[in-house]
Amino acid sequence: MNEAKLKELIASLDEATKAYNEKLAQAQKDLEGGNTEDAAKANDELKVAEKDINERSAQITALQELVTRDAKKGGVQMPGKAKKVSTESRDAFNAFIHTRGKEKDGLTTTDVGVLIPEDISFTPQKEVKTIVDLSAMVNKQQVKTGSGKYPVLAFATTGMVSVAELAKNPELAHPKFSEIDWSVETYRGFIPLSQEAVDDSAVDLTSLVSENMQEQALITKNTEIATEIKGFTAKSVKDTDGIKDIFNVAIDPAYAVGVIASQSFFNTVDKLKDKNGQYILKNDITAPSGKSLFGRPVVVIKDELLGKAGESHAFIGDIKRALFMANRVDTSAKWVDDNIYGQLLAIYMRFDVKKADEKAGFFVTWDGTTTH
Repeated sequence: MNEAKLKELIASLDEATKAYNEKLAQAQKDLEGGNTEDAAKANDELKVAEKDINERSAQITALQELVTRDAKKGGVQMPGKAKKVSTESRDAFNAFIHTRGKEKDGLTTTDVGVLIPEDISFTPQKEVKTIVDLSAMVNKQQVKTGSGKYPVLAFATTGMVSVAELAKNPELAHPKFSEIDWSVETYRGFIPLSQEAVDDSAVDLTSLVSENMQEQALITKNTEIATEIKGFTAKSVKDTDGIKDIFNVAIDPAYAVGVIASQSFFNTVDKLKDKNGQYILKNDITAPSGKSLFGRPVVVIKDELLGKAGESHAFIGDIKRALFMANRVDTSAKWVDDNIYGQLLAIYMRFDVKKADEKAGFFVTWDGTTTH
């Protein structure tokens, strides 16, 4: 009984949804053609239809639970209710594409456009060109203006002194501040989508568009951060002792030192052995690369970010203290008018990356052999 009723409700919902989409398409054509009166009338009808669809959906959900419960009692495995939590952002963003930005439910809006849902990630079957997000490692702060100053407190260098009983309190050393002047830059572009592809596509355009946008955003941030990294004091090392000198002496022990290595630098160091024939790189499940160098975590990035292909470079230091990132607007999308029969899905970011602490690290070049 319940199963038959469920099938009937699902069929009626499909018909109602189809009618809703057809009316929506006609309303959009009326609006684009300047027929605002018919478009307004259709909008009122769409609101009623939407309410009806929601009510039918609620009935189906309730009936699905009854059918599933009855099936379990009878020992029959029935398919459960489709999960919607993991697909809400995807469906909402896909709707944004098909409705030219009119539908924004389920998405976080910025001043204009729509913020890319965070839960949409790279499709595993796709080629992943960049996997490390350097912006997650620096001191990233959300800002509300286009420019400003950010104070950085230097490490204390003096301590307190002993004082006799009832003696006057001595004055402590004043904290030292430095200011970072930042001014956000705008990075933008567009992805063309033909109207035919939007109308006729049977695949999920969300994955295609959002993946490409996120990849470009990641490359942009990493490139700007790497540019600042290359501006730190340069050091050349020829062996592991040179690396140890940086760890042990060149950098204040108060810093949380790590290594951001190019592929070639990592490849060279990964082959190094100590006098006992043991590799100096150790397994470390807490490090992004799975390796640590003399107890410091190692992150591996593309050669081209720190130099040319085949060059061995690395940043050795405290990257969070070293760089400040003023983040104004995240990657967003909005529709832009075009003269062709198609759409331009625009993307833009606004941020700035500045050196915050010159003493926090060094730009290191390997200039030695591949032996200890």
